[in-house]
Amino acid sequence: MLGWCISLGLLAILLLLLFTPLVLSVDYDDPNERYDWKLSWFGILLISSENKGLWYYLQKRKKFEDTENISKEKSKKALRKGKLKLYWKKISTYLPMIPKVLRLLWKGITVRNLVIGVQIGRFDAKDCAAAYGAVNALVYTSLGLLKSCMRLNLRQVCVQCVFGKDVFQWIIRGKVYFIPLAGVAALLSLIWAMVMQSRKEQQEQENQSAENMQMVE
Repeated sequence: MLGWCISLGLLAILLLLLFTPLVLSVDYDDPNERYDWKLSWFGILLISSENKGLWYYLQKRKKFEDTENISKEKSKKALRKGKLKLYWKKISTYLPMIPKVLRLLWKGITVRNLVIGVQIGRFDAKDCAAAYGAVNALVYTSLGLLKSCMRLNLRQVCVQCVFGKDVFQWIIRGKVYFIPLAGVAALLSLIWAMVMQSRKEQQEQENQSAENMQMVE
């Protein structure tokens, strides 16, 4: 009975960790020159733009000394290029899996209390009108794209045209919530797809080798 209680308790803790969202708070304010952001979990500050949070307390400073000569550096660069080609060849086979993984990630993202303010101005009336239209298209197209991917709660959107002044300023405020369970699901989906892809390639190689053996015989 005690074992069942402990197991259920651990399962409850695991579910709590997976369903409790990471919260990214953003406050980008051009007019007041304020560019703040912070990431928290369970109300605990993990990292922020002000170099505060748990990450900075746990981070250890390390000093790296470069004692390698130029010839070693050149050989390392050549090896890196070869490795990059091999990595890209492997990664390119998994590119078709990315949309499904991204869909799982988007499901775990929610944007709340989003405030967007843009102030655009030019000295010439024609240029000002063109810039105003371009910014409107950019803002509302981006919002439509975000709404199609994730849950989005808009608080205020304002695009202001200022004639006779050359200005381009943004205000973006809001909170982004990310459920860790969505990240775990996306990772498991990617691993499963990679395993199935490797099995498929292995089966194709075996079939090819069997055909070659038949041709030799």
